[in-house]
Amino acid sequence: MSYYPAIAAFLRAILWGAVWGGGFLFPFSVAGGIGVALDGEILGGLGLALFPLVLAGAGALAGMLVIGLPLTALLRHLRREREGTYGLIGMFFGLVLPSLYIMIASPASRDLGGLAVGLPLGLFGMCAGMATGHIWGGWRESCAAAMRETRPAPNPIHDLIH
Repeated sequence: MSYYPAIAAFLRAILWGAVWGGGFLFPFSVAGGIGVALDGEILGGLGLALFPLVLAGAGALAGMLVIGLPLTALLRHLRREREGTYGLIGMFFGLVLPSLYIMIASPASRDLGGLAVGLPLGLFGMCAGMATGHIWGGWRESCAAAMRETRPAPNPIHDLIH
């Protein structure tokens, strides 16, 4: 059994989560990165240019490890692996988790201030979670369909005889 298709689907889901979560800010960060690079700080400019994609990719990776993989085990056990289910759950947790993280990490922001800061980040997280869940869920749904096709149909007459 080869794990390469699973690893490729996992990495593809995180990549698309990074693009959808950080892609909105990417043109602005590239423009700022070019400005910093023209001032002589080439590595600083590159870091600024790639920052939204790296941040969104880290969030997509964390979401896949904390939410996506346990969810995969649960949905596989329940035989309910659907692309839409993964996408909706990714959207929900992508929206909620940044606010919760900010409220837990910073004691000063445990009031509505943490929610006000986390909600805009949650909108980007919602896009990243939706894309990550959609890509991963599509692959998982195709795996579940392939498993159903390879199993032989039950034979009730055979079961009665034996």
